[in-house]
Parts: sequence; structure tokens; C-alpha cells
Amino acid sequence: MGLKYRSFCDDWMLWIESNFLVDIDILKIFGQLWHINVPRGLKELLWKYASGSLPIGSKWNGTSDLGSFCKCGSETTLPHIWEGWVAYDLSPLRRIIDDHTPSLCLGYYKTLDFGTWPSPYWYPLLCLKQVEKCYDASRKQMKAFKDSRSKREWAIGTYLWLVWKKRMKEVMDRSFTFEPWQHTAVLEKELGIG
Repeated sequence: MGLKYRSFCDDWMLWIESNFLVDIDILKIFGQLWHINVPRGLKELLWKYASGSLPIGSKWNGTSDLGSFCKCGSETTLPHIWEGWVAYDLSPLRRIIDDHTPSLCLGYYKTLDFGTWPSPYWYPLLCLKQVEKCYDASRKQMKAFKDSRSKREWAIGTYLWLVWKKRMKEVMDRSFTFEPWQHTAVLEKELGIG
């Protein structure tokens, strides 16, 4: 990983340490991005974000400023899209994920619950296995973590990918307005709920 990843690496390691109290070297695990169970397009999106080459916000070097600014007037960044804001109440979609992910793992530790993570929401996806190891859990619990990890990654990744796709559709198609509450059935179907 070259210098273009330096800012991301430093930010990621500090975030993981401050939120999960574990020191993980991102350089040793970043390649795992291609092996986590999330939609393929999300993997590519996250790789571009980490390298600073995602074509939105201030990083966009093209001739168009399409998508550079959000409806709320803020600069468009990936965390801004996933955090939600007044124009995009993501709580209906977040509720689905917050209710669904703990059901995938019995004895779920609250600190591993997506609903408790501050932004950037995708940072723990790279190291769920390493974060789970830092808890004083029984062998039974560790097995539950291992058995459910792929499903938890898929649930969180599907949510992030859906929000990204709908927001970008809105940027490209001025006749489309992203109303998160209208996409709850889509998310539930992707997750196999109901």
C-alpha cells in the first residue's frame, strides 16, 4: 500500500483502537477486503475510498461537479452519504439492520452491534474476526461469532450498498428522489427477512 493510503490507514487504526480498544495493523489485513462477504460493488467502492480515488466530493477531478455537493449543501463524502442527514432519514433502513444483526449471533456483544458504531460505519467490516478475539468470550461464543460473521458482514454491506446506489441514482437521475422509507422492503428482501 503506497502513500495514497497513508491517511486512510492512520485514520482507520486510530478509529479501531478508540472504539474497540484493540490495536490492529491495517497493513496486514487490508487485503481481506476482497474476501469479506459484502456485495462486490461495495468492495470496489471501499477500495477506492481508502485510496482517495472515489469520484465524489473534493476528490472528483473530472469536468463535472455532479454529486460534489449534497442536497443539504455539504460536500458529498462517503461517510456523509452513510450517516444520513435531514434530507435523508435513514432510520427506517437502520432499524432493519439494528434489529436483524443481533439475531444472527446468539449472545451478541453490544459493542459488536452495528447500531452502536459511529461513522465511518464500514471500518469494522475489515476486522470483525480480530475485534471478536479481543473479547473474553467462551469457546461457544467464539464459535457463534465465527458461524455468523459472514451473515453479519452481508447484512451491514447490503445496507451500505443500497444507500450508496440509491443516492448515486438520485445524483444521476434528477427525476428520482431517494426516500429511504420506500426501500425497506428491498432491504428486507436482500436480507431474507419476512
